[in-house]
Amino acid sequence: MNVSITSNPSELQAPQAVCAEVFEENLRYLGLGPHTETALRAATANAKVTSLPSGGVGLTTRGHVLDAHVEVNVPKSTDSVTVIFGLGAGNTVREVRAQTSGRVVVYEPDAGIARAVLEHGPVDLGDVDLVTDLFDLSQAWPAIAQTQTTVTVVRSAGYSDLFPAQAATLTSKLEELVARVGVNVNTYRTRAAVWVDDLLENLELLVDRPTFMALENALPGVPAFIVGAGPSLGKNGPLLAEAAKKGLVISVNTSARALASYGVEPQVLACLESVDVSHLLKDLPFIDRVVRAISLTAHPNTLRTGQGPLLPVYEALPEISFPLAELTGLMGLPVCGSVTTAAFSLAQRLGCNPIVLVGQDLAYTDGQAYARGTAYADSKARISEDGQCLELDWCDTLKQTHNAGTSEMHEREAVEWVTAWGGKGIVPTGMSFTPVRAWFGDAAKVLEREFPGTSLVNATEGGARIDGFREQSLADVLASLPERRVSNDDLVRRARCRMKAVSADALRSFALQKAEAAGTVGKRARHARALATRALGAMRQGEHGKIPALFAKLEAAEAALREAVRRAPLVDTYGFAEVDAALGVQSDSGDAANDARTALEREVRVTSAIIQASKRLRTKFLSMAARLEASVEGRQHP
Repeated sequence: MNVSITSNPSELQAPQAVCAEVFEENLRYLGLGPHTETALRAATANAKVTSLPSGGVGLTTRGHVLDAHVEVNVPKSTDSVTVIFGLGAGNTVREVRAQTSGRVVVYEPDAGIARAVLEHGPVDLGDVDLVTDLFDLSQAWPAIAQTQTTVTVVRSAGYSDLFPAQAATLTSKLEELVARVGVNVNTYRTRAAVWVDDLLENLELLVDRPTFMALENALPGVPAFIVGAGPSLGKNGPLLAEAAKKGLVISVNTSARALASYGVEPQVLACLESVDVSHLLKDLPFIDRVVRAISLTAHPNTLRTGQGPLLPVYEALPEISFPLAELTGLMGLPVCGSVTTAAFSLAQRLGCNPIVLVGQDLAYTDGQAYARGTAYADSKARISEDGQCLELDWCDTLKQTHNAGTSEMHEREAVEWVTAWGGKGIVPTGMSFTPVRAWFGDAAKVLEREFPGTSLVNATEGGARIDGFREQSLADVLASLPERRVSNDDLVRRARCRMKAVSADALRSFALQKAEAAGTVGKRARHARALATRALGAMRQGEHGKIPALFAKLEAAEAALREAVRRAPLVDTYGFAEVDAALGVQSDSGDAANDARTALEREVRVTSAIIQASKRLRTKFLSMAARLEASVEGRQHP
């Protein structure tokens, strides 16, 4: 990180207008998560860059000097992750960035401090991620950590003393995130390329069509009912017909059949599935009327099932959301491993209040995995004889549907006993549900801070307790609400009014830009591979005099490649599995020369994988551009 700071900071106190201009420029460059950006914009600078007796610079705030000295030692490998507690004046960040080629994340617990630094002068974070909000860290973590099950934490000087509670919270959050990595990596390894393939096949559905995210604050104060497929849904499912008269009912794809069996018609159907679930949706009695909020990363057949209005969505995964935000002007939806989290984020984006969860057990209530009336209702869960595991007996429909994808359903997972809804007893759950339950708890904290009037209710009447949600029966919730009918047509009309639809010509330009970005990644990867190959040759032939210069050039080439990948995140996603395989397992033999050769051989494998991924992705974008060009010409010359 390069921060423009001189040895006499007092001479650089810029006028307020200049500070605001510098701040905005830094925000444009950083590509921050939504809650971090909101916090920074709302904050007031509360720190000053100051000269230190050592001749360097630090920050002063509330009588404390922060980031005054640098003594760090972090892993150097490209697949390492270092989390820095405290942005400070950038001293610690600069030292860490100089030591490692891995991912670096900066968590600044005080948005006012970060604002002071971002107002002070131009900041070049490069591929360092900055967050002031742990919810944003959770959202970005799958892309940041990828294969890592360990993380190095570095605390900038003075931060632990000034922010002890935040330091403890960060440690706890990282422990939780690291625990999720195994599940995330397996999903990412098997699905990442499929997500991108499906995204590229579905992108053309955006032409002349708004996304659901365009409905931001369109329904302030309107109740929203998020309907999951948990075993307890049957306790109050029929009441959702009344809920549809009093607010917005958002069904997820797995609960839709159960709602149909109750005679309930939701206004919105949400789906993220990357496997083909079109056969489970096509016969729904409302499929030709319901608003379909289906992810652009979902299976193409799913998005093309039914005639109801399609308002596509996409997730707030950085590698997906940032490129699509360039196209639509809208950031994606925060999600975590379950479509109900996306449905919740839709309701929050709409400004709905209260937001009510129904059928969201997040546990295997009474040994069931899904509610009666759903396609997967025959799936069961049993506690193993030793009491340590859940044995999952998935029904044939679920296995045939999900095993047709890129990985089979798991049949065992460690059991975890948690407090039941209503505080009466405990219920069994596992890693499939634990991250989602934690996500809802984090989301509740964010909403309490940013939208303190939002009421969150868990009306599941079974399953696990969810932190931050008031527990109340659905009947009692409905009794307190007046009728406020929300029509499907009104949702579509408002979306069209709020968002200028993407034209075929605009999407074609987008595709060409992404093809060029992918081509740049390939070009820089080829350059890095050539230098690594030359350095290997020099080592093998004993030409020691050439090696320092080649390594210096290679380091610069790697930096250029990282920057190119940062500008083309879809390449990173598309080639993840191949790059992951090429990285292999690192080892330290104790022989510096041997380790250097091994690292160079690995560099050749990794850059080769990146070259192939960028080539395939570039070809796909160019094919899309060609189809769109033909479409535009066809409209102009019918």
